[in-house]
Amino acid sequence: MMFGRTLLAAGLITATSASAWANDFNLNEPELYVGGGYGQYSIKYENDDTDFDDDAEVLKVYGGMKFNEFLGAEIGYLNFDEANSFDDNAEIDGFTFAGIVSAPLHERFSVYARAGWFTWDAKLKTTVPVIGEISEDIDGGDWFYGGGLKFGLTTNLDLRLEYDRYELDDDIKPEVDVASVNLQYSF
Repeated sequence: MMFGRTLLAAGLITATSASAWANDFNLNEPELYVGGGYGQYSIKYENDDTDFDDDAEVLKVYGGMKFNEFLGAEIGYLNFDEANSFDDNAEIDGFTFAGIVSAPLHERFSVYARAGWFTWDAKLKTTVPVIGEISEDIDGGDWFYGGGLKFGLTTNLDLRLEYDRYELDDDIKPEVDVASVNLQYSF
């Protein structure tokens, strides 16, 4: 009988503690959001034939879920505008899958870090004298990381300033740095 009461008391304490912990971290109310943005990117790579270095524009859309004020996950799509360097050009687009760790510094201001996987497709073109244009389609998947600042504009609308680094693992080993400004709407 005493064992049953002890077990019941331990169960109630555990349930109450778990409920309080969940309330402290807002685990009972995940927040969904969508967003989009505009940015600039820099792409650099070298191989035996080419030394490529250019800046261009990028458009992005994303959606995600904030599990609590510290942790979240999101998916996104990036469309990189064509970058050119001499007779070469590159066009990349792809999808991101990322985890986010946030540190709220104020009710309407936080810093965050994000890391994840970037699945990409690229079209590389080069113009060779006498031969003409040669193009190559390549694709891959690689890790990326970044961080940013989030400012609350209204209850549901945030401004995100973000910087990400994509190190694409291909024969040309391109590095893509992206700085973007994004608006995010939370439901």
